[in-house]
Amino acid sequence: MPIKVAKTSGFCYGVRRAMELALAATHKHRSQRVYTWGPLVHNRQAVDLLQARNIVPAETVDVIRNGVVLIRAHGVAPGVRRELEKHAEEVIDATCPHVARAQQIASEYASRGYAIIIIGDKGHPEVTGILGCVPDGRGFVVETPEEVSQLPRNLEKVCVVAQTTQSGERFEPIAKNIKSIYPEAKIFNTVCGATSARQTEIKELARDVDAMIVIGGYHSANTRRLAEISRQYGVPTFHIETAEELEFNKISRYHTIGVTAGASTPHWVIRNVIERLREFEEMRRSTVVRFIHSVLRFFIYTQLYLALGAGSVAFAVQCLLRLPLNARLSMLSAFYVLCIHTLNRFLSLPQDESLLYGMQKYFARQKRLMRFMWVFSGILAVGVSLLLGLASLILVSVSLFLGALYSLAIIPRGWLPGVRYRRLMDIPGSKDLFMAIGWAVVGVVIPFVANRAITPIPAFLMSILIVLILVLVRSMIYNIRDIEGDIIIGRETIPILIGRRWTERIVLVLLGMLTVVLIVGWATGIFPVLSLLLLITVGYIILTAYYKWQTEFYQGLAYDAMIDGQFILIGVIAILWRFVLE
Repeated sequence: MPIKVAKTSGFCYGVRRAMELALAATHKHRSQRVYTWGPLVHNRQAVDLLQARNIVPAETVDVIRNGVVLIRAHGVAPGVRRELEKHAEEVIDATCPHVARAQQIASEYASRGYAIIIIGDKGHPEVTGILGCVPDGRGFVVETPEEVSQLPRNLEKVCVVAQTTQSGERFEPIAKNIKSIYPEAKIFNTVCGATSARQTEIKELARDVDAMIVIGGYHSANTRRLAEISRQYGVPTFHIETAEELEFNKISRYHTIGVTAGASTPHWVIRNVIERLREFEEMRRSTVVRFIHSVLRFFIYTQLYLALGAGSVAFAVQCLLRLPLNARLSMLSAFYVLCIHTLNRFLSLPQDESLLYGMQKYFARQKRLMRFMWVFSGILAVGVSLLLGLASLILVSVSLFLGALYSLAIIPRGWLPGVRYRRLMDIPGSKDLFMAIGWAVVGVVIPFVANRAITPIPAFLMSILIVLILVLVRSMIYNIRDIEGDIIIGRETIPILIGRRWTERIVLVLLGMLTVVLIVGWATGIFPVLSLLLLITVGYIILTAYYKWQTEFYQGLAYDAMIDGQFILIGVIAILWRFVLE
């Protein structure tokens, strides 16, 4: 059952921006509720989650009196805005810029005596907001080409705008009919570019699939439009809100399945649908194939794969530093990373089970096993460090202690009310930095200390920089992928703080630094020729960045394997150099 996922599935810019503003408001106003004027998005799962975070919809100004209210992406009429500003302590405007443009056009032309015709759905919040920019009796809404004939014929000046979530196929014939009756009409196609892209993509997808799954709220206009377009192309179409609505006996009859989602559909909902389809796909396969896949899933999701990668990095560092090979150093690195990453996964599990997907869902289902692996790997890390000497034992013990302290409240609740960050894990981006430092300690510092500092300081420092960059880049790539899920649960990662594009630029800068360090290390004789061979890893990481655009692959287990495969690759290159090429 091949699965083809639309590239543009999930939150659009306007919805993501509204979510970010709402969650930022909860941080700023921790002691009070944040209201949204109507549901923030037309998605029940997202609204339920926001309510759990004290962000609740309001329909009357009495509810939000002296409170904080957020105008959702659909926008509101100017009169409603004035009422909100009169009664609320603070009004946060999260109107989508595309909607704001349609409102601005309608308001400007209405002030010049034009009648405003809106191509859209009667009663839709966005359409209501645009109508509010037009004097009574000068605004009209049409949903079909036939309705154009019902418009007054005595309109001298006409301006046309569109609800941003309309389809181009619906807009064009209606606009053409309007133009035929009012030849001088000013027509503005205000359909959102992201909406158009989604609709174009589903048309292309419909040609290549046997059935289509459209994910999103039943009240979401843009999601319903996607389902309509799919059906127009004769494709059996299932409009669902959650993965639980999928039934194997209905889906299994189709070979290739297309998946797309509306602009207000959360990231984790899409992931869960894809994973359920993969479960259906596995049910069709032989027992042997299912067994192999379950073993691979166990190996990757339990962090054993990552631990092997950490051991590989420790081996490569020994080669770079020209140290005598010591299997205990690789074992220590593997056990430490297994312990600390398993602990981190436990700490970062969302409390709401509906948010779980992929590795998180696996951890939640296998809590006893993962707890055992966390404790046992920590004991093994301490035991191996003891064999390496007192200094190594102290370094590992301190690192593990700080890892446990990372999640504990350093400032108890009730103390210093104005302080926002009470735990180390609350500090934005801290997880990525502390993880990178932990890897550097067990992968570089302890091998250096265990060999009584026989390695020159420049090689030691450059090796630390290499490991720090590799781990930070890995974390940032994962954070870019999971940005929507992190936004909705209130986790502040680097991409959330500075944006996806700036994070991608930082990744490129870090990879550039890594390239320079590897080349300079070899050119100056600090490192052996292995340093040049490790440039292959830089190309490999860039390749993983390319594959993020292949959406179905990007969301799955294979992508996790590819990202962490960079560390395995480093070990393979080091082994080949040490035992074959040297």
